[in-house]
Amino acid sequence: MRADLSKARNLDKTEPTIRLITWLFNALVSRYKENAMDFQKLELFLHLAETLNFSTTADALHISQPAVTKAIKTLEDELGFQLFQRGKRYVRLTESGKSFYEDCKHITRNMNLAINRARSISQRISSSLSVGYTGTVLEMQCLPYIVKKLKEEHPDIKLYLCNSSHIILQKQLLNDECDFIFTTLDDVEHLNSIQFISLIEGHFVCLLPPEHRLRTHTAIQISELANENLIFINALQAPPGQSDIQSLIRRQCPNASIYFTDSIILSHTLVQGNVGIAVMPSFVTSQDNNQLASVTLSVDYPLWYGIACKSEQNSEFFADLIRFTKEILRI
Repeated sequence: MRADLSKARNLDKTEPTIRLITWLFNALVSRYKENAMDFQKLELFLHLAETLNFSTTADALHISQPAVTKAIKTLEDELGFQLFQRGKRYVRLTESGKSFYEDCKHITRNMNLAINRARSISQRISSSLSVGYTGTVLEMQCLPYIVKKLKEEHPDIKLYLCNSSHIILQKQLLNDECDFIFTTLDDVEHLNSIQFISLIEGHFVCLLPPEHRLRTHTAIQISELANENLIFINALQAPPGQSDIQSLIRRQCPNASIYFTDSIILSHTLVQGNVGIAVMPSFVTSQDNNQLASVTLSVDYPLWYGIACKSEQNSEFFADLIRFTKEILRI
């Protein structure tokens, strides 16, 4: 393994992702052939990258602080680049360390998921469930209940929640990294291998600050948004339906000021801060939020929200996931 790691040091230091793949392969070989602790070392790095405190990481992992320091130094030596900058009063990630962290957190999660799935298969029992979501207000309200009910019905289930953009979740679903994802029909209807279970039919709404002049309307025409500050979802993060409506509004309201965010949650924050009006599907916001006003956008564009999975999905938890979701949504 030392010889292989020496070769890894010759890789371009600007390519931490390539180094990660090389190192992780060697770590796996070592893990099974020599019973080494490289994978645990990687998890230690992830913890320290999030706390930026050697003492906190040592306490959390029940090891000594010198052991954490030694493990990180060994990891840096094996990779051939520095992960952390250390000072008397600070610890921070280097640029390579930041890149390494972003890749590592996904790979270690998938590795743990793969190990648990493989272990379940070897026992002829599929006891893991991976559910993806984008973090809408609706999902944040529903998921705790769904998780609780699943654990009550299936105490031995290993449940994984994956919070990411709809684009990444779609890829994870296709690559079997997620068993199910909460999404909209327009996001997956072009995928032949995916089935969609509709839960809610919705429409587009305008989310307004509580004192906005349009809050008392029963519906808002696109023309009424002409001179407003509008909050849109970034084009890279927006599902097809959202992108269509945003493009339509921009064509009809060329003088509107546009602010872009990366998530529905951030859109809510900007509306609460009185920055402007957000346009979004009715089912991703909360109708019980008295700090905001939700008014229908007068546009004919029906939407469906639900759960997507592979067409051949036959998980024993499938029916329960649908049932519990419908219960919390009162369908």
